[in-house]
Amino acid sequence: MSDAMVPVIEKHELDAVQNNAGKYLLLFIEKYFQVLSSDPTGQVQNKFTTEQNILLAFGVMDGEVCNGGFIQLIENGYGSYIFDSPLSDHLRLWGAVQIVSIIDEARSIYHQKKEILEREKTLEEFAKLYLEHKEFEPIEDQFNTVIDPERAIIKQYIKSNISLFAKVAD
Repeated sequence: MSDAMVPVIEKHELDAVQNNAGKYLLLFIEKYFQVLSSDPTGQVQNKFTTEQNILLAFGVMDGEVCNGGFIQLIENGYGSYIFDSPLSDHLRLWGAVQIVSIIDEARSIYHQKKEILEREKTLEEFAKLYLEHKEFEPIEDQFNTVIDPERAIIKQYIKSNISLFAKVAD
């Protein structure tokens, strides 16, 4: 852990988001992106803890799916980052099992249709993907139903293991 990049979060920042799991998680994720954006070499992410990288991946997935679904996530180049990573395994260990089943279902669709979903396309062709690949819709509906309680579970895991995610300063 001595080589780990552990961002500092002020206690007052944590206190301000204590009652909102989404904002709580976003506080950490934003700190990670600040660190990443300050590293022109791109090597700092290698110094993040496994837990930080998992939270970062969760944040990317959460943002992409909430804003445009799994098709947008894949179109923006995050398919392999999410579906070929240990994200599900770690979220399961953290207790967020409902979101894991959704990721696993989306992963299955992604791998079945990866070639079609990841090929270069025009904006018009991208828009048609939503009409042609409606199999994501039911799991996106599930995602939207469970995301708030799952964020609360992840928040609790972070609170219980805070030193893996950030250093809290007074």
